[in-house]
Amino acid sequence: MPRRCPTAGPRASLPDTRAKSLLFRYPDDLSPTGAFGRFLRLLIERYDPRSSSTSIDVLELCNEPNLQWWPQQGPSTTTDPYGRGPIVVHDAVVRMFVSAKQIADDAGSDIVLAGPGSADLTGSNRLRTGYHSLAERILADLSAAGVVPGARFAWTHHNYSDVTYDQGPGSTAPDAKANPARQTNLTADMRRRLVGRWAGWPVGDASNPQLLLTEGGATLSNMQARYGLTDPADQRRKQAELIQRNWDRMVSDSGDGAGIAMTSQYLLYSAATFDSGLCEEYEAGGATRLSYETWKGLPSFA
Repeated sequence: MPRRCPTAGPRASLPDTRAKSLLFRYPDDLSPTGAFGRFLRLLIERYDPRSSSTSIDVLELCNEPNLQWWPQQGPSTTTDPYGRGPIVVHDAVVRMFVSAKQIADDAGSDIVLAGPGSADLTGSNRLRTGYHSLAERILADLSAAGVVPGARFAWTHHNYSDVTYDQGPGSTAPDAKANPARQTNLTADMRRRLVGRWAGWPVGDASNPQLLLTEGGATLSNMQARYGLTDPADQRRKQAELIQRNWDRMVSDSGDGAGIAMTSQYLLYSAATFDSGLCEEYEAGGATRLSYETWKGLPSFA
């Protein structure tokens, strides 16, 4: 489940409870023969699409490495141990990609690999890395290593900010006039960075790369914090409106939706810790919201 970090970087005054979980420390050994590689091989061989009993079409290798993982940066380059250092998290992602591709090729698997599942953050500090900074480094390192993703490797991204702030031309966000950045759709920006550089799924054509949005949505808390809506019914109406507006942007091949092959909604049943669901919390009865009817009524891309 996504967690949103504070925009300010770490500092000595923060309690240890604000530190990232040890579970999100990525391993040093990401080779095909290491623990990660062996686990990945097990998944690829077990769930290969050619299997008649157990199969999956796509295996996403990681989730929000630029938000959840650590370390994001190397040691501080200043006298302040909490100061910024060089971004390093992309190196782990690149090694994951390279190992996964090698394992899938060795196994002759038809499974589609996917990643990095980037969080749509724009700022960077010791706790997080902007999606663009992560992407630029991944693409540069893969290119330097001569690694071509191929038709069985899809690029994935998350678009909570695009949904929540109605990012793009004509944005209805309250600060759209004061904040020109609201006129830029972050998903479209991410896809533009892939053009000419990511020869991946579905046909290995770098001139027309396709992007899969594997998470997105708008929380009710943001309907209050960002739009000033305190009435529960108004919050739910705005959530449904934003889901529809984002769909309208993504489905247009001539605009921000160019090259977007899939969009998704997180969650179905809402959660107390991340209230973005199409339905109320399951424990509270799970009644459908207006956003459920909106999502249900959307046509398929295909």
